[in-house]
Amino acid sequence: MHLAAIGVRKAGDALPSIWVDAAKLIWAFWFVVPFMLGATAVASERQFGTSDSQLCLPEPRRAQFVVKLLFVLVVGLAFGGVMPLLMEQFARAVAVQSDLIEGSTLLDPGTTLRRLWVYGRYP
Repeated sequence: MHLAAIGVRKAGDALPSIWVDAAKLIWAFWFVVPFMLGATAVASERQFGTSDSQLCLPEPRRAQFVVKLLFVLVVGLAFGGVMPLLMEQFARAVAVQSDLIEGSTLLDPGTTLRRLWVYGRYP
């Protein structure tokens, strides 16, 4: 979806303005991805019946919850935080203006890591 939005932004004037405006806001879609990942994990646990058998394990429920939570947070951060930045940096590489990334050089690891650190500290 994000690549299609980059294509729409690249086409610019050849398409209706509503498409271009919607394509500029595609980065907001990535906020939903961690919730979809978590919902899918819970749904598949219930569908396959693994949640009942996991509660019978000698590991405490709290420890199981913490492990699952940390995994979902790491995957959610990767897809919800890093992927939009990488996609927008790709957009800049193909000469498409990015409203999300302003003034940074293409794939500058120092700038990207500083942004991730600031985003992580001040959500």
